[in-house]
Amino acid sequence: SEVKKACSKAAKRSCAAATDVSPTSPLDPLHVPDAVCQKLAGMGLSDLAVEREFRDAALDARMKESNKLHREVRRAGRPVLHVSGTAFGMVGPGLPLPAGVPANFALKQVATTAFFEGMSRSGKSLGNLKHERLYREFFDDLAADRAAWLPFFEHEENHQHAENTCGILGTLATIYRQRGALDDCEAVLDMEQEVLARYERVSVGAADPAQVRCCEGLAHKYRVIRYNLCLQRQRFPQC
Repeated sequence: SEVKKACSKAAKRSCAAATDVSPTSPLDPLHVPDAVCQKLAGMGLSDLAVEREFRDAALDARMKESNKLHREVRRAGRPVLHVSGTAFGMVGPGLPLPAGVPANFALKQVATTAFFEGMSRSGKSLGNLKHERLYREFFDDLAADRAAWLPFFEHEENHQHAENTCGILGTLATIYRQRGALDDCEAVLDMEQEVLARYERVSVGAADPAQVRCCEGLAHKYRVIRYNLCLQRQRFPQC
């Protein structure tokens, strides 16, 4: 549509001018150029709709740029350093691990990078399914160290990490369900349910509408996977 084309072109220009592209950190809202606002307003879109369309286009553009950067780094054989902000401080190679951050937080960083590298917002690509091993390693640590991970997700400043985790676990659960490994699928969904509950609590009344929409989207996807699992296990009353 003309709306998507206008937003996509403007988003690409904004991302090209940006110097900080990181798939492991929150994507800050980009300024919607006045020319784009005027053009979309002429199409009858409200200010809120303009902001939503432009942000979605910006996410697509940044994701493509980020994936391109990761491919170039891998081809060059350069090491990838993972640095993340948390409610307790920065986490990265050579930095002391802040109190309150799970001991194996690096597993989450690696899994998140792999998740975004293969993610398709259109839903047409299944690229991130190839990172099953990384997702499983992260899940195993979540299950083994629940006492550290679950309180970590309860902090509002860690909502992005809870969001990433729900996406990773939902993907892993889908892999298992489609393969017929239903016990593994259910175990992963049970863990996602706990993380999602904490993500929902910190997202209620959030100032950023995008965070609320993302939380609602992840909750919907979780329910779809759980529904399909119940059908496969013939638990019809739970559907």
